[in-house]
Amino acid sequence: MSLEFTISSILDDAGIPYKTNSRSFVMDCPRCGKKDKLYLDKEEGFWICWVCSESDGFKGSNPAYVLHVLTGRPPKEIKRILYGLDTSYRNLSGLPDELNFEDLAPEPEKPLVPFVMSPEMVPVDAPDAIPGLEYLRSRGIPAPIAKLYQLRYWARFRRIIFPLIADGICYGYQARMIDQVKPGEIKILSSRDLPRRNMVMFYDRLKGRDHAVVCEGPFDALKAHCCGGNVATLGKHITPQQIELLKKAGIKKIYFALDNDTLSIVPDLARECNLEAYLLRTPPGREDLGDSTPQEVLNEFKKAQRVTGNDLFFDIPKKR
Repeated sequence: MSLEFTISSILDDAGIPYKTNSRSFVMDCPRCGKKDKLYLDKEEGFWICWVCSESDGFKGSNPAYVLHVLTGRPPKEIKRILYGLDTSYRNLSGLPDELNFEDLAPEPEKPLVPFVMSPEMVPVDAPDAIPGLEYLRSRGIPAPIAKLYQLRYWARFRRIIFPLIADGICYGYQARMIDQVKPGEIKILSSRDLPRRNMVMFYDRLKGRDHAVVCEGPFDALKAHCCGGNVATLGKHITPQQIELLKKAGIKKIYFALDNDTLSIVPDLARECNLEAYLLRTPPGREDLGDSTPQEVLNEFKKAQRVTGNDLFFDIPKKR
């Protein structure tokens, strides 16, 4: 069991709210009370408050101590959960010199830089793109929709290209293999420095809409075409930057169309976005929106459930 999973279990069990980025758990500091200033490394466990580390050295190399402060559970008990029977792992107050706390610093926002597509990435209606177009049809995406969303095909790598375009400007892409993935191959690739945290895929679908249908991946969003306002976050979480982007686009209502394994976080997302929020569920008998038909997704959109921050949603695993 990974340290990241164990730490998240301890926090969840104690009801400690937290956010995550690619490196850290991010929480309110229990000592100074400042919001989102305590960073706890997911893999190594060292931690720092960016406010009171300066005033009284509140940082350390062992997660057991800060989890003790956060939850009130005895340090030895937490160490036993983290490391099993070996509770001698690291000194509670020890702080190795080689730790670089700057690694935990809040991730800086990357500027949006226009991206130029390779000439090899041809439109889906090009003669060389026939295999890609056939793959899209097999996934329930007809040629007119593929062209409308400016999808491309990369013949040399046999990948469909989903461009990240906003206001007509391309900022990168996500590429998906059309063949069965073999051992050692990667199904999904993204362009370097893809601004996934502060942009959404298919952003221009928000224009003229007062609502957004927020999906995880591009296929999910394409199947929500009939709903309008359909975008993809390219991940299981919608970031604060993406929420602000939706608001700046004039969105008043947000439909969370996430996979079933993410249902439990929907109330938190509804509370954080401060918009009129709804839950668009996966159609019955389907694995996700990408596995559904546009009509099925539209039906779920029409009967989407209003969400408040006090609701509880669970995914009941299917019997195998």
